[in-house]
Amino acid sequence: RGGACAASVVIGDERVDYPFLHKLDILVAMSQAAYLENIDQLVPGGTLIYERDLVELDKPRDGIRACGVPATKIAVDLGKRIVLNIVMLGFFTEVTKVISPDSMREALLDSVPPGTEELNINAFNRGYEFGAEHILTE
Repeated sequence: RGGACAASVVIGDERVDYPFLHKLDILVAMSQAAYLENIDQLVPGGTLIYERDLVELDKPRDGIRACGVPATKIAVDLGKRIVLNIVMLGFFTEVTKVISPDSMREALLDSVPPGTEELNINAFNRGYEFGAEHILTE
């Protein structure tokens, strides 16, 4: 809720023996601090997903795919700024294709507070649609 936060996820077909990451294939940066602290860990050929109204790409890197989304604006347009992370989740799902949208929606519905399901699904869908509509033009 406004404070600094970091999380790592390891996805693979085999058992994960060491979950701490030193190099990143995908970096999601929702703040300038997160971008600056982690961009050097993104591998060549990696994907940077960022909140384009909050993150300035002032450390340009060749050989990475940079995909920006105005997640905060989309969330505000939906009436709740707090769902910007869910907008980002939808965008991430479309851009990376590491998980199906249906599986991500199912996981999302299992984790949101009762009574917020419609708002969160709408936020996810808006982020997903933004990725589908705009990512090829960047």
